[in-house]
Amino acid sequence: MSTIQCQNCGAENVGTVNFCKQCGSKLERVVLTAVATDSPSPNNPPPTALPRMGTAASPTPIRLETKFTSLHNIAATCKLLAYLLAGLVVLGGIGAFVITVSDSATSAVGALLGALIWAAIVYIFWRVIGEGISVLLDIEENTRRAAVLLQQKEHKS
Repeated sequence: MSTIQCQNCGAENVGTVNFCKQCGSKLERVVLTAVATDSPSPNNPPPTALPRMGTAASPTPIRLETKFTSLHNIAATCKLLAYLLAGLVVLGGIGAFVITVSDSATSAVGALLGALIWAAIVYIFWRVIGEGISVLLDIEENTRRAAVLLQQKEHKS
């Protein structure tokens, strides 16, 4: 059975696992690219002697500190408000339906449909605000991650 050595801690792992049993890091699987040649030479080594050309696994994720905690909380609150307020509007519409059904069935159905439409508008409004904040936070985090990767690449070269 094949084994994979962890790039992080050096522990030997069974070839079928994706994470190191010792440190939990994602294991890289080596992918060799063969070069077609008639005869090996010092400038053209045989494929078995080629260095790693790429990996099948993605690089180790960069852990960044969470910034803008209050904005994360505001986004979550807006998403929660979307459900809460839409639910309250629907309940109000049901209440209006029950109250007006004895007067006129048409006005009762109109009140219920109006409440459902208003609930959809309220839900979409608050959900869009919450998701918009989340998207902006994701863009900021991805920008920081890209900056860290570029700095690491510059230090390696």
